[in-house]
Parts: sequence; C-alpha cells; structure tokens
Amino acid sequence: PPIVAYATIGGKMIKLTKLIGIIERCSLQYRTDQFKEFGLCGAHHKYIFYVCRKPGMSQDQLAKDIHLNKSNVARSIKALEDGGFVEVRLDEADRRINRIYPTAKAYDILPFIRNKIKTWNEILLTGLTDEQKEELDKMLHIISENAIAGIEEENENDI
Repeated sequence: PPIVAYATIGGKMIKLTKLIGIIERCSLQYRTDQFKEFGLCGAHHKYIFYVCRKPGMSQDQLAKDIHLNKSNVARSIKALEDGGFVEVRLDEADRRINRIYPTAKAYDILPFIRNKIKTWNEILLTGLTDEQKEELDKMLHIISENAIAGIEEENENDI
C-alpha cells in the first residue's frame, strides 16, 4: 500500500500532504497553460515577482527567499535569462555572487502574471466565506512557518 501522511483535525484523519500536492499540481498546470504564450513555465512567476520587487538580489538570496535549492534556481534563472526576462551580472565587489536584474520584458508581463494569479486564487477560494478565507490564510501561514522550521532543523542536524 502507498505511504500516506495523515494529520488529525477534530478527530478526523486527513491526507494533508496529498491535498496540498493536488492543489500545487493543479496550480502549476493552470500557470503553465496561462503563461506558455510568453515562453514561461508554471514555476517562473515567483522568480519574476521577487526579481522585480528586489532588483539586483543575489541568486543565493533568491533561493533562500523562495525555499528552493540553488541548482533549481540556477536552471530557472538561466531559462528566464534566455527568454529575455532577467539579466544576470557578477557582483562588482565579489565576483562569486550573481546579481539578478529584471528586464523591461519582466516588468511588462508582471501585471498579466498578477492578474492570472489573482484569478486562480479566486477559483481556489470559491465557496468560502470571508471569515473562512481569513482563517485559512492564518492556518496556511502557520503551516508554512512549520514547514520552513522543519527543513531548517533538518539542515542543521545534517551539519
């Protein structure tokens, strides 16, 4: 039988990671479908968000901020650079550091990406009251913080 992680909520067992995985896979498919005409994959939007928000951030800092390993970030940044969305420059003071800058193309597509993410969020939250949305937001923040802390703890134990 498959290994499934369960969580207990109000005495009821739920498949927490399975449900989160389904949401993420559907979200990725939606974004991939929406962004393909621009040569972007479904995971590229977060890079464009961060780089437009913090032009010149280091590639290492970006990896930390979005909680992905450096090699995945490097591959995505290379694809975005090849697509003309970002420019990568070596730091003048420390040539080991790659700085990432958005291009006009990244800024131009940003409103489109924001709109598509907003639309998807509305689809996901259909049928929930404002109170339920607020409570869900609070719970997801707690779960995210627990996930980050769990990974950081694992990384510290590996040292």
